[in-house]
Amino acid sequence: MGSDNLNWYIIRTKPRKENIVRSAVELRGLPALTPKVHTFRIVNGKKQRVEAFLLSTYVFVQCDNTSTNDLEFIPGSIGLLKHNNIPIYLRSSDIERLHNLCKLNVPPEVCSDFEVGQNVVICNGPLIGVEGEIINSSKQYLYVRSGIQCLTFKVDIRVNEIIVKDSKQIR
Repeated sequence: MGSDNLNWYIIRTKPRKENIVRSAVELRGLPALTPKVHTFRIVNGKKQRVEAFLLSTYVFVQCDNTSTNDLEFIPGSIGLLKHNNIPIYLRSSDIERLHNLCKLNVPPEVCSDFEVGQNVVICNGPLIGVEGEIINSSKQYLYVRSGIQCLTFKVDIRVNEIIVKDSKQIR
């Protein structure tokens, strides 16, 4: 089986641990990718061109599905990105699209199309099982009233999989 037939699985990392996880995966003999773009940051009052991750806290690993168990416990990682406890993967064509995004040198922004008033369930991530109503939202966070008096959760949409209860749409 050629490497074109292998899928790319997604490892979630702890913040700023992408290179450590990528190196650990490569030491296991697997191709790993951390797409990067060039952007500008202000450093000591001066504008400098720096390299940044296209998608921070993610490492893409090419392997067959039987090798995914070996990717669960890598130092610096949180584990594989999953849906319904099944590892999510990208095709090689998706990885090519990521490479094309890197050529644009424009880092993407996390955004949310959730709306205030929607009832949601966190179905994967650190807040799995939390249900409630969205009372506020931003690009990266949802604020969910849990039904427990005086308890509102600030939910990071980058690390929690959320389903709208009313329509069962996955976000």
